[in-house]
Amino acid sequence: MKRLFIYLFMTILSLPAHSGSYGNGEIKLSSEMVDYFVEYLKERNYPDTFVITNNGYSWAYYWTCPGGLNSCQPSADSQDIKSCEMKSKKKCSIFAKLKKVVWNNGINLADKNSRFKSSWNVNQIKAKST
Repeated sequence: MKRLFIYLFMTILSLPAHSGSYGNGEIKLSSEMVDYFVEYLKERNYPDTFVITNNGYSWAYYWTCPGGLNSCQPSADSQDIKSCEMKSKKKCSIFAKLKKVVWNNGINLADKNSRFKSSWNVNQIKAKST
């Protein structure tokens, strides 16, 4: 039992902190970004991270784990954001992780109600993201 607690404690300490990487504040996605977010949600190669410019319409990109989530190489969120900022020349943040919106807009709590399902149709996804 003691080994289990030590293992869990060490695992928690080794997890990277993400709070500074996640976007915050109000964001309005353009119709193109909403369509791209739908594409991310429908991705069959296990969607991992969705990064977007903070203005919601300039640029976005997502990463997947083709071999499954267990075989996915953990990427540093800061590298994902830096890549977005280099390509877009604008400030970027993480919008979603593993089909869950993590953007803090004061309404979104990043809990189970922030999850999207790939089985939903486009209208359901757009309605939930509004």
